[in-house]
Amino acid sequence: MINKYSSRDKVLKAVKDVGLNLEYASEELKADKKIVMAAVKQDGRSLEYASKELRADKKIVMAAVNQSPWAFEFASEKLQRNKDVYFLYLEGFREGPKISGWLVFIGIIIFIIIYILALYSANI
Repeated sequence: MINKYSSRDKVLKAVKDVGLNLEYASEELKADKKIVMAAVKQDGRSLEYASKELRADKKIVMAAVNQSPWAFEFASEKLQRNKDVYFLYLEGFREGPKISGWLVFIGIIIFIIIYILALYSANI
């Protein structure tokens, strides 16, 4: 596990294994282009934890959205309006999810159960 005091090398290794580990890095390392690029290539959603400046870096954002279209929401507003980024985002959904159909089905069932339980508990 890493924290805000972890060394650059340790953070780089951690984000290569699990991109979302970027959340626990120091602010300085969240602004390190090499570390953030490694994180978003492993899991595009880790863009959420990158510095504001790197969320506005087209190369970083393109790598993140290419890995996961869900990363689009963490890009700067300017890049969300960029046609290259936007088309890559749409392309990610056109290709369909990168997970098994059964996992999607199970996720939908769980969502429905939680929704029903929330409605039920609101009526109690």
